[in-house]
Amino acid sequence: MQGAVLVVAPLLYLGQLVATQGALALLADARTHPAELLVRHQEGDWLILLKSTDRPTNCDGVGCTPVGSRRKLYDRIVGGRSDANIPFEQTRNMLLRLGFKERVRGSHHIFTREGIEELIDIQEVGGECKPYQVKQMRAVLKKYNLRKEL
Repeated sequence: MQGAVLVVAPLLYLGQLVATQGALALLADARTHPAELLVRHQEGDWLILLKSTDRPTNCDGVGCTPVGSRRKLYDRIVGGRSDANIPFEQTRNMLLRLGFKERVRGSHHIFTREGIEELIDIQEVGGECKPYQVKQMRAVLKKYNLRKEL
């Protein structure tokens, strides 16, 4: 299927966009276009630029996974002490951050990545990943040692 394009839906759709003159001036000084940051926001790449002391303490929302939290989740999955209670949305966001592309078939979220022959298939049940799928995902993450990319 040459020339095919995979389209991944954003985590959220933006409403009316508003920026103060001060914010626009800061973006101009940093030579950053607002659209670049808006795309990152839509994809759930939040809090990455904040200092650890600036992060909110109530960051349990969908897509709200700072770098340290993604690494802890990765270590928890790869560590294999328990395949239960692995949060689905945080796992999904971690895989997207690792460069996997997502497609959805019914309840199956299927992740693929160039250079990785295996696919990762996860399903959400009560906000968590199915344990047997966490075990399968662990094998892929261990084989390719992707932690350094988080």
